[in-house]
Amino acid sequence: MEGNTHLIARSFTGVDYEIVVVDDNSPDGTAEVTESYSKKYLIKVLRQPGKLGLTSAIYDGFKASSGEYIVVMDADLQHPPELAPKLVDRLSGCDVVIASRYTKGGKVERWSFTRRIISLRATLLARILVPGCLQVKDSVSGYFATRRSVLERWRPIEPHGYKALVEIISVTKPVLSAKNHTHLEVEGKGCLNSVLLRS
Repeated sequence: MEGNTHLIARSFTGVDYEIVVVDDNSPDGTAEVTESYSKKYLIKVLRQPGKLGLTSAIYDGFKASSGEYIVVMDADLQHPPELAPKLVDRLSGCDVVIASRYTKGGKVERWSFTRRIISLRATLLARILVPGCLQVKDSVSGYFATRRSVLERWRPIEPHGYKALVEIISVTKPVLSAKNHTHLEVEGKGCLNSVLLRS
């Protein structure tokens, strides 16, 4: 976990940031290990009593954060941390920036064919059934950035669910931007950023 934390922290070099790790009672000791890094990194660990779902983790992590801009990503580095500052930079012109797998230049790595089909079907269903998702190519992405003011307008509809971004788009009606899920150069930004990680 320290290697992951270091890569995320390095991505925000020269930027005020905090890392909020939401641990859903992982049996691998993620919470304890992560807390041991709090002297080296600006990091908070939020312990949940069990597996309450991604939506709950994002909402609780947001409530524990203090940044004006919030980046949501997985702690296992499935999402490239060096892209996070670019997502924050794009917030100057919109409310939500999505690291999309399905825009030009986007990609999915290490996924089985079955998982790709499930993701594409979920995205298609959201576009058909959920208000606000029609123009969004990857509304089920787990990697996105948004403003605190957007999340303040959101209360989870299904706290134990796994499609928080779909809910956020549907409830808050944000101005959206999609960014390719690719590896990009890092640029800093002056505001405090909260990086929410789910272990």
